[in-house]
Amino acid sequence: MARCWPASIMAVLMVLSARPVAPTSPGPHIADLNVLLPPRMTHPVEYRLQGSDGCFSWSWDHHDVLRVQPEYNISSRCSTSARLISISRYNGRKETAVYATDLHTGVTIRCKVIIDMISRIQIFHHAVKIDLDELATLHIRAFDSEENVFSSLAGLQFLWKLVPQSSDADSINHLVHVPLKETPLSDCGGYCGDLDLQIELEDKGVGSDLYVVKGTAIGHEVVTAQMIEPPLQHVMDQIILTVAEAMSLYPPSPVFVTLGALLRYCLRVIHLKTAKVIGLPSPHHKWYAKNSSVAHVDSMMGVAHAVNLGITDVVVEDTRVSGHFQTSSMHVVVPDKLCLYLVPVTNSSVPLEGMTPISSSDVWYVFPGQEYMINIKVFSKGPDANEILVTEENDLRLESNTSRYWDLYSVSKDATSMYNWQYPIFLKPISQGKGALKAFLSYLCENSEMVEVLSVVQEVNVCSKVRLIFGEHDYNFEAIHLPWAPGIEQEHELKATGGCGRNPEDYGWFSSDKTIVSASGFGSIQAKKPGQAIIKVVSLFDSANYDEVVIEVSVPSSIVMLPFFPVEVVIGTQLQAAVTLRPISGHYFSRCDAFSSFVRWKVSSEGGPFKIMNTTDLWASDILPNMDNSKPQYGYPCAWTSLYAVGVGRAVLHASLSFESVSSLHSFDGITTLKAVSSIAAYYPLVAYQAGNGNQFGGYWVSLNEIEANFQDLDSKGLEELFLLPGSMMDIVLLGGPEKWDQKIEFIETVNVLSEQNLSVAQLHEPSNSGRLYRIICQTFGNFKLVFTRGNLVGDDHPKPTIATLELSVICDFPTSIVLIANEPANTFDAIYAAKNVDRSPARIRTSPITVSNGRTIRIAAVSIHVSGRAFANSSSLCLKWELSGCEDLAFWDDSSTAKQFAGAKWESFLVLQNASGLCIVRATVIGFSDKVTRHLYHEGSSMLDGQNALTDAIPLQLVSSLRVLPEVVLMVFDPEAKVNLSITGGTCSLDAYINDTQVADISLGPESTECSHFIVGARGLGVAHVIVRDSGLSPPASASALVKVASVDWIKIISPEEISLMEGTTRSFAILAGTEDGSTFDSSQYMYMKIKVHTEDGILEPVNEYYYSTTDNWLVREPKFSIRAAKLGFTTLYVTVTQKSGYEIISQVVKIEVYGPLHLHPEYIFLLPGVSYMLTVRNGPRTGVFVEFTSLHEEIAILQKSSGKLFANSIGNATVRAAVYGHGGSLICEAYGKVEVGIPEVMVLNMQSDQLCVGCNMPVFPSFREGDMFSFYEVCQDYKWTIGDKKVLSFQNSGTCEQGQYPCHSVSGDSSFMNTVVGRSAGKTEVFISMSCDVLLSGSHQQVSYNASKLLEVVSDLPLALGIPITWILPPFYTSSDLLPRFLDSYGQLDSSRSFTYSILRPCGRPDHLKHDGITIDGSKIRTKESKDLACVQAKDQATGRTEIACCVRVAEVSQVRITTTEASSHVAYLAINSKLELIISYSDYLGYPFYEAHGVVPLDIETNRPDILTIFMSSKGHNHTDGYEHAILEAKNPGNALVRISINNNPRKVAFMLVTVGAQLHPRSPVLRVGQRLNFTLIGDGIDVVHSGKWLSGNESVLTVNSITGEGYAHGEGATQVIFIGSDSKLQTTVSVMKVDQILVDAPAETMTNVPFPSKGYMFSVKFSGPLGYRLEATGNHHEVPFDCRVDPPYVGYSKAWINNVTGYSYCIFFPYSPKHLLSVLSKSNMKQLDNTVSEGLVYISVIATFRETPNVIGSAHVPYVGGFIIDAEKINLTPNANRSLVTIIGSTDVEISWNAKGLLSVTPLSIVSFGVVGIAKYEVKIFKGQPFKDTITIVLPANGQREEIDVSYDVGEGTAVSESSNITWTAVVACAIVLILTVLFFMRLLERPDRSGLSRRLAPTFAASARPGTPTTETVSAGHVEFSPQTPPPLVGYVRRTIDETPYYKREGRRRFDPQYTY
Repeated sequence: MARCWPASIMAVLMVLSARPVAPTSPGPHIADLNVLLPPRMTHPVEYRLQGSDGCFSWSWDHHDVLRVQPEYNISSRCSTSARLISISRYNGRKETAVYATDLHTGVTIRCKVIIDMISRIQIFHHAVKIDLDELATLHIRAFDSEENVFSSLAGLQFLWKLVPQSSDADSINHLVHVPLKETPLSDCGGYCGDLDLQIELEDKGVGSDLYVVKGTAIGHEVVTAQMIEPPLQHVMDQIILTVAEAMSLYPPSPVFVTLGALLRYCLRVIHLKTAKVIGLPSPHHKWYAKNSSVAHVDSMMGVAHAVNLGITDVVVEDTRVSGHFQTSSMHVVVPDKLCLYLVPVTNSSVPLEGMTPISSSDVWYVFPGQEYMINIKVFSKGPDANEILVTEENDLRLESNTSRYWDLYSVSKDATSMYNWQYPIFLKPISQGKGALKAFLSYLCENSEMVEVLSVVQEVNVCSKVRLIFGEHDYNFEAIHLPWAPGIEQEHELKATGGCGRNPEDYGWFSSDKTIVSASGFGSIQAKKPGQAIIKVVSLFDSANYDEVVIEVSVPSSIVMLPFFPVEVVIGTQLQAAVTLRPISGHYFSRCDAFSSFVRWKVSSEGGPFKIMNTTDLWASDILPNMDNSKPQYGYPCAWTSLYAVGVGRAVLHASLSFESVSSLHSFDGITTLKAVSSIAAYYPLVAYQAGNGNQFGGYWVSLNEIEANFQDLDSKGLEELFLLPGSMMDIVLLGGPEKWDQKIEFIETVNVLSEQNLSVAQLHEPSNSGRLYRIICQTFGNFKLVFTRGNLVGDDHPKPTIATLELSVICDFPTSIVLIANEPANTFDAIYAAKNVDRSPARIRTSPITVSNGRTIRIAAVSIHVSGRAFANSSSLCLKWELSGCEDLAFWDDSSTAKQFAGAKWESFLVLQNASGLCIVRATVIGFSDKVTRHLYHEGSSMLDGQNALTDAIPLQLVSSLRVLPEVVLMVFDPEAKVNLSITGGTCSLDAYINDTQVADISLGPESTECSHFIVGARGLGVAHVIVRDSGLSPPASASALVKVASVDWIKIISPEEISLMEGTTRSFAILAGTEDGSTFDSSQYMYMKIKVHTEDGILEPVNEYYYSTTDNWLVREPKFSIRAAKLGFTTLYVTVTQKSGYEIISQVVKIEVYGPLHLHPEYIFLLPGVSYMLTVRNGPRTGVFVEFTSLHEEIAILQKSSGKLFANSIGNATVRAAVYGHGGSLICEAYGKVEVGIPEVMVLNMQSDQLCVGCNMPVFPSFREGDMFSFYEVCQDYKWTIGDKKVLSFQNSGTCEQGQYPCHSVSGDSSFMNTVVGRSAGKTEVFISMSCDVLLSGSHQQVSYNASKLLEVVSDLPLALGIPITWILPPFYTSSDLLPRFLDSYGQLDSSRSFTYSILRPCGRPDHLKHDGITIDGSKIRTKESKDLACVQAKDQATGRTEIACCVRVAEVSQVRITTTEASSHVAYLAINSKLELIISYSDYLGYPFYEAHGVVPLDIETNRPDILTIFMSSKGHNHTDGYEHAILEAKNPGNALVRISINNNPRKVAFMLVTVGAQLHPRSPVLRVGQRLNFTLIGDGIDVVHSGKWLSGNESVLTVNSITGEGYAHGEGATQVIFIGSDSKLQTTVSVMKVDQILVDAPAETMTNVPFPSKGYMFSVKFSGPLGYRLEATGNHHEVPFDCRVDPPYVGYSKAWINNVTGYSYCIFFPYSPKHLLSVLSKSNMKQLDNTVSEGLVYISVIATFRETPNVIGSAHVPYVGGFIIDAEKINLTPNANRSLVTIIGSTDVEISWNAKGLLSVTPLSIVSFGVVGIAKYEVKIFKGQPFKDTITIVLPANGQREEIDVSYDVGEGTAVSESSNITWTAVVACAIVLILTVLFFMRLLERPDRSGLSRRLAPTFAASARPGTPTTETVSAGHVEFSPQTPPPLVGYVRRTIDETPYYKREGRRRFDPQYTY
């Protein structure tokens, strides 16, 4: 009783509460205060009670009647709703209450809940008429006996029926039921309410209270709803719904017309949400007028004729449905007014937004560039003035009095209907002027046949476009930017033109925001504050004619120097500068001169080269002329200044602007300062100096070191005149002028000749420290003037070019005399002046001799003198004759010292003085011109030379003796054995020699014969020493010295390019140079002491014995050169090393050397049909720094592209092609030739790799010619048709492109049917036939050539009992396999070394040892073979248990055939996108077609393509490491196009396989399957889809399918197969289309949960149904019925599926058998699957069971279901003892388990390792004892995903005897269990052997590449599903034996079940 108090108190409180909370009052609410629910029936009825504005707790009365489930908000954990569930059966009307208490306010709200029985139901709908193809929702509402409506019926079951109202036998349903889950109602985003429950009821086959129907046919349908809940089966309701077409009439109602008008109505219906116009007359529609006195209506055509004034309704009725009609109100009136309306429109005829139409009551102003629409409207009389519809009978016209100013056009119907324009005319102004338009309308008067006319005249003025002018120039700115700062307001003037305006008063100026920018009435604007406003100027005559500009007012954020003035000036001149302001947006202000007085200027520099001048008067005279043309680009100048250059150097000019800050973000003092800087410079004037000496050329000497000092002297004028002889030259240096500004600014220095152009001036590239060098060459006589320019051009911070100029006079003349200078180092001006003024005899001999030392060489030079007395700078064009007089045995000329001078022009000579004394006279005489002088100069100079006295001069020399040591400087290598010879010249033999530093070198005398002229210096240490030689035999004694430097080698290099190429077998020599870090090089005699080593690698290069000596590891070079020979092909490097005494190794640069083989053109010979192309390539030859050119020597036969090598067969004949390799500079390196034969073969053959084929094996077959293979004709051949003579013996493999059903192949150029695959079906012989046509090119036109070929093929049957074929491995002879035989037990990815296996070859018993088979041997885990045709079986033995089994058999055979497939499919056609890759799988077969288990690298393999520009082919690196036994190649797509890939073995043209690869655009969809009458749009996808606009579509067989040539839409006419072809500008694409009668396969999944534990012995049955337009259905007739479909599972590692038809019921199924956890683990742990985590989660994986129709493999159906993997454990009971207190438990399968036990303090279970492979894994747990007390417990393992539960009993006993006894019992139990299982296994095996074979075919395993059936794993996957002709049969007994061995022994879970293949047992 006490428990009732809380509820009673709550009820009292609710009653005593003042009043219910009003819905509008604030606070918590609930949606319903009263709820009526039915009692519980089959399912409880639920209702959601929704609350708001609160967080509620829920309570209720009568828990036996009602259950309340609160619903919580996930984010706030607050309940705002609850589910009310009626849980009580009906036992009379009951009432209860639910209370919602707000947790925040404590307010409680009560909801009354009534439970009562349903009395009646009613179907509610929105309309009784449903549009065709539209959905309608029907709701059921229920009422109790008091007619109260139930709140919810969710959960109740109803039976809905749809029956046509008509009782005719042929009547059809007009409505169909649409499941809720297929309607838009199901797309509720997770908030579906009761919809989930209603969908669940429909999925169970019953209806709910919500029903969706769809109108499918016109008519009436009876809809019945009946409750099927007991005891309410009698409660039902029925309604009648009408299905009709939705109709609409055009023009829309009401319609106003004039008398006599004919109104043609347009009838539209809505189908599938698309409006469709109904063609009239229509058999289903009838027209009439309700008032025939006003209008007559054609009942069939819907044409209304207005006969009298008045109103009537025009009605159209659908005769198929009674009461379905549409009406339109028609008014016949008299027109009263004709109006014209002008509307500005866009180019798309869209009215401008915001523009009001201008009526004809106003004058129209228009302008060119704007288009207008003239809409003519007619209005009726009366106050409403309705618009009248103008018809053809009204004769409405619009005329123009001129065509000069505008054009009139009609408007498209689309625009007319879109904007509801009755009679629009398009007006396009073209020029300014004035004209008029006139409109006319004709109509009939009432009761009269008289025609009256309405008219209107409209004046039109064409004005020009209004245009803004900004300031003085008409600049086109997108926006005007004005600055503003506190106290500074910038003004700007704007002007306007156009718009028919003549005075400023004709325009209106408007500002969008006057607080930002104000505008006066005459275009003056002023900035008021920062912001953006639009200034708009409008013509007062036309509001649409305007112009506007955006005004942006902003505070300056930066100040910028304007690039109006140069930043470099010469010293002593002025420099001007100006700045502008920029806002934060980066734009320039349009005007900113208001800020001029606020800008401050300053110059900063070290030397102070500039001073600021007064800029008061600078504006008008200096600044504006420089900036007018730059204002639009750089903005308006805001401030300016002028500076004076008082010095030379660079400086920085600063400009700053300060104003008050306008926000608090600036500095604290409230002032903002903007700064700008610019680099400026002042430079010296441009000056020239002579930079060359005339010592050797008859000129004077110039001190180059003094040039810089002279240049810094401002008073120095530099070189002003230069005297040269014609034919001579001189260098000058240019100093001063502008210096290079920076790396970004272009610096120029040029020279021009102003006089005649016979003076050559060239700039030298030799660097000068302070200037640029020029070379001046006199080419003729005359005076010339040179103009030099030097300066910087325009750049980022150098806005103006600064160029300095200099003029130099050059005098080219003949000398009047020459003078000799002796024993002087240079021809100085002083020496020339002294020599010119000495006394001479009449013979031009000096009167005073010059005294010199003998034994040495002295310099004697001659200088030319001009008539003005000035010395020439160069006289080398004249030749001198040097003579010696009285100099015998005293002196002679040293000709070697003058070798650098021009031949004959020796103005400087060196006289070698011998060791004798005496007087010697030297004379020089001008004898003519040198050889370099041109002919015309020679004649002109010779005349001048002949007309004067001989130019000569002579000097007497007095000789004395001298001494020298040669060489004067020598560099020795630091080595104890290093030596060098020194020579002594001059003096006597009384010599003394010594060294100032004996630690560096020592001296030893040479042979006695040379002791007066030579001695030897040896190296002792690093350093520099002087060798001094003293000659005591001279009087006075003389001495000479030489410098000796001993150093280590600092660098060494090979004199060679960095990369060179050598042809194999050639030889090349290399020079070596070594030296020190200061640049000195060692003498050639020192290299023998350096021990230089030459290094190379890979044996590519070999030494030549002539230049080196071989050591152990290197080549030792003793000379500064060596030679190598290119030994073999490859790339290598070459370098030399030398080792210092410290052990540090000096390495030269590395020379990269390519050794290439002889160049070959590939192919060297090729046969092509006319019109075929092929890409030629080169093999071998150099590859580094070269390019290849291809040429054809017979262009009329074969055309060859020069760069790519693409060959095109043009006409019949033989052609020679050439490939040439060129190096740098176009030098020919090597070349190769090839032959091309172009012809048309007479005979075609079929290529097969073998003449025999095994049953179930396949082999590719393709056409070929004896002259060439498919490369020769593929591009031009088409229409491939394949047939087989006896299809019982042989069939084509169903690849989706050929032989689909009974229809042959049709193809076009490039079709994939060029190749086919045959499959052996039964023993016998048959022929394979092919026919094709080729479109060859003959005499410039295409002609068709047809070919036929056939070949006989024998299919060889298997032996009668070939049961060992599935486990027989085929290996090649003399082959060593990979580790195929496992040596240790593989425990799910981990090797168990305790379980090992051995293998041996089975041999016959009792056979002598010497006769035993030894051709196949076992080597560890590998198998070794010898001779071919060997056959043996391998026996495996378990070393732990002693068990032996047959592991496999091995047959040795020769590799005879090659197969090619891809990783995606087995087809010989592949499609790639550009830059994608495709992996090719290359496998081998024997002569019958049996695949090899493994055959790596046993045969030569050649892979090539005819288009290497499209594909790149390379072998995969995983080929030999892959475990699938195949070779792998990679194709990489480079460019769009088609390429054919050929793979051949043993260089045999028969052992060939081809694959076609298409790169780029592809047809979509590919290989579709259509039903008869179906349409499909074909299109292009991928790369290059732009070709679709320039191509056309074709069909290979229009009786099967027709294709629209433009749109690509296809229509299926009849059953069959054909090709859809797209022909583009440069490509052809095609795909196969099949038209069948079956168009859909439906696969339904069973309701039970998919799992593998416990194992489903009968599998999971998926129902398979077929549908088609003709009701196609499969029927079973008996056990021999052929299954017409295949089944498979995705992903395949989960299990396998078989197709089956129930012979009794005829129903079709796909039966799914999951793999056991052990099998899954063994497969996945060894696989390379890395993506399982994407689809597998916690042991759950979604699988698809897929069914495909064999006749049309593209017809696919599937069912998608979840699969939950279970687990197994390896122990059911664990006994622990003190000696064994821990144990290991292994869980195989799903590892996401929960483990629990009770004895937590005595026992622990901890995970050791968990390895997961997605759906399966292996987990190991350790069971360990904590305390040594006896106990028993149970470990429970639960898998939450499927509820699987397993238990392990654990016991711990401290007694030893007990433990031994229990262990013994367990052991005996295991032995007995094993024995029972073994007996059952043997019995089952014997039973299987007795089962009869249901087919004559003994072998069902197809070794196809698609199934990848390796005989080593005979699981269910080895049975091919691809052979649709074979009947189901029981698998061979050996297959069942292997399955049982793998799955049930030795540690398989022992349960009484049998293994079977469900395909063959039902």
